[in-house]
Amino acid sequence: REEQAQAVLALAKESLTLAKVNSARADEDFNRAVKQFKDKIIAKEQFDHMQKALEAARAIYNIDKAKIGTAVAQLNVIRTELTNTKIYAPMDGIVAKRWVLKGDVVAPGEPIFTIYDLKNIWVTVDLVETKLSLIHIGDRASISVDAYPQQNFEGNIFQIGSNTAAEFSLIPPSNAAGNFTKITQRIPIKISIKPVQMKGQKDPPTSMKLLPGMSVEIKIKVK
Repeated sequence: REEQAQAVLALAKESLTLAKVNSARADEDFNRAVKQFKDKIIAKEQFDHMQKALEAARAIYNIDKAKIGTAVAQLNVIRTELTNTKIYAPMDGIVAKRWVLKGDVVAPGEPIFTIYDLKNIWVTVDLVETKLSLIHIGDRASISVDAYPQQNFEGNIFQIGSNTAAEFSLIPPSNAAGNFTKITQRIPIKISIKPVQMKGQKDPPTSMKLLPGMSVEIKIKVK
């Protein structure tokens, strides 16, 4: 559609150029006819013919000029529609899950891809609520990753959840029937993670891939 609209615009520009030339020629012919009519060289009928030719040439020029505006507007609409067909991710990352296929119809807000930003990763820990008073933002933690048993990692607590993990689960607990069973809840916390320089290593390793869903063990150093 964009190529077709560009072709229409190009044709309209050519028509406008030709109409401009014809209008200028008709204007010259009319000015000459005015002088000749005053000098009684041409008849009134011929003068009227020149005047109508000028009016027709100007009308064609104005019509072609309007067509340029219409063609430009149509091309802009098509380009806007094409721009709206492109969806940009809010960040760089790796596509971990594709939720739709080519030809599927999606609704506003419906996920299309799940993208992981592997440059900004953390560990999520569901801490039992009885130990919540022992931890604080910034507390250090030692981390062991099952995939790399020979490498130590460390991090710091940078976020403590504002609700229990069960509060927004698919089936949240309900005591509407009056049957109350006390269950120790867990609070989600987030801990940054980075490799520690081990003995014999010149620098901390940077090539280890830490992927979402990996199993780890955490030891938080409380103050």
